[in-house]
Amino acid sequence: MRLEPLAGGIGVELGDVDLTPATGRRRAGLVPGAFQEHLLVRHGITVNVIAPAIWTPMYDACRVRLSADELAAHDRASAAKTPIGGRLGDPDRDLAPVIVFLVGDGARFLTGQTLAIDGGRLMVR
Repeated sequence: MRLEPLAGGIGVELGDVDLTPATGRRRAGLVPGAFQEHLLVRHGITVNVIAPAIWTPMYDACRVRLSADELAAHDRASAAKTPIGGRLGDPDRDLAPVIVFLVGDGARFLTGQTLAIDGGRLMVR
């Protein structure tokens, strides 16, 4: 999902949760990372990447195809990897508020970041 620069000069890109900031920017089409970010910042455009681990209808469709044993194993593994809540996040409660923040005045001084909205999956342990 790409939100084109708005009137305030903000760009938000959604990446994958299992990416490092550098590969997140590259896959989001923001390469060469730092060079392009500097070019955009000169024009008042901030660029950040969101790497979400969010429960979606597509995820539901994948879960339906699993056997009961596979689903139980998958849910155990997901719970073990996700310190907050033990499952993927909710799009409305966990992802949307971050997007609203990034396109608002509160993030006017934030650029070049990859924000993992993942319940702690990428947290250093």
